[in-house]
Amino acid sequence: MSDLPNTDDSKMNPRWGPSVFVLALVTLIAGLPLLLGRVLGGHDLVVYLINAQQTAENLRTGAIFPAWGGGFNAGFGAPSLLFFPPLTSYLHAVPIFLGIPVILGVSFWSLAGLFFSGLAIFGWLRSAGFGQGALQAAVVYMVSSYRLVDLYHRSALAEHWAFVWPPLIIWAATSGRHHPTIRSALTAFFVAMLLLSNIPLAVFFGLGLVIWFLMSEEIHGKRMALLGGGI
Repeated sequence: MSDLPNTDDSKMNPRWGPSVFVLALVTLIAGLPLLLGRVLGGHDLVVYLINAQQTAENLRTGAIFPAWGGGFNAGFGAPSLLFFPPLTSYLHAVPIFLGIPVILGVSFWSLAGLFFSGLAIFGWLRSAGFGQGALQAAVVYMVSSYRLVDLYHRSALAEHWAFVWPPLIIWAATSGRHHPTIRSALTAFFVAMLLLSNIPLAVFFGLGLVIWFLMSEEIHGKRMALLGGGI
């Protein structure tokens, strides 16, 4: 009989199916007020509703990449795009095209962002061999007090979506299954999504990612591909 430890992935790591079900259940519980008929009413919500409607109108006229922010403050400009980059505006415009009231669409995407952030952190930690701790960490990441305040009190939905991308950046970087070209492309895509979500949080997460990039032993031999994607 072999003395080697059992390295069967199904026994070392939680299965995807039940874990995804748990994360979906956590999303439903955290989003219960919205599912019971309430709508988001945080400080920033009006900006997202206006941006969603303007983005939908831009898309109807064929302006896929308009001059973002040119009309803020009657043409004098504002730092608004630091906090409201266009990613959420594109997402929130989709329900408008489907005939769904914009406030319901915004609420749906807020729950989707919560779910995907949990899925991202779970996938990364599972691939890193954290076992059952991956699912527990994902739940904490989703329902930490800051996340819920962000969602319900501030309705800072751009910041809310920014939590999806850092785990995906690290997951793409550390996975041993990707060709260097794919690794670079995935890194570039997820970094772009982070920047298009919320600039201040991208800077905050970026500082941590730079330290990880310089210090991590997991990405030994992969740094050039990652650097190409990050740039």
